[in-house]
Amino acid sequence: MREEVEEGGGPPGRTLRLIEGGAPESGKIRAARAGRRAGRPVAPPCPAGIAEELAGPIREAERRIGLLLAGDYGPLRDLQKEELLAASEATELLSAVLSLVGLTEREVAGSPGPEDAFDVRFAAWDTIEEHACRARLKRVRLEISLPPRPLSVRGNRCALRAVLRFALREQLHAVSRGGRLLVEGTEVRGRAVLRIVRRDAGRSTAERPVRLAALSLARSLLGGHGGDIQADSGGLEWRISLPTGECREAGSTL
Repeated sequence: MREEVEEGGGPPGRTLRLIEGGAPESGKIRAARAGRRAGRPVAPPCPAGIAEELAGPIREAERRIGLLLAGDYGPLRDLQKEELLAASEATELLSAVLSLVGLTEREVAGSPGPEDAFDVRFAAWDTIEEHACRARLKRVRLEISLPPRPLSVRGNRCALRAVLRFALREQLHAVSRGGRLLVEGTEVRGRAVLRIVRRDAGRSTAERPVRLAALSLARSLLGGHGGDIQADSGGLEWRISLPTGECREAGSTL
């Protein structure tokens, strides 16, 4: 069976088609299908300075972020869980965002942005209640801001990849229930420093899971790489720092 679902709500030409049945389609094939049918370029030029092996994931992330920023998620709510996972692949999307931090908001979102900061807002999908027959979607809003002078390229790739994957794997369930996760990045004396704040909208804070997640991140990522992590008493805010010149291995551990 083949079923095509179209996502609308954005500017003309932005279309996402999900096909059920048959062999699974790769992200590149889905991007090509959507691009050809909409009459727009399939793969935008890869940003300067990005490794060639990241070109495919970056292009796919740019396409998906454009769709997410464009508009309406309604048609996606009735998809089967398998279709949803094939369509979103949220881990891949979030990990690829690190490659976009050198771009301007205009290039990412197609609209003017502040000149003194980089600011990307997008939604991520999460599937919950594994026992349910149909996936339930919760939209999560992650806000990523960087100072006027971005982190070093290596610091961006490694530290932001680690933090975003950590946010997805450890926090998405909690944040999806009405909360937000704020990530702020800066560079202090050659170290990539990221401050993460979790804000639950009008709900009691889940202190234990957040703190355990922070400790888990410290053990798996920062140990042996010269990094550091500090969390407040409530576990809702923590600060991660990595040496920007030595985080290639750290970024590849997640």
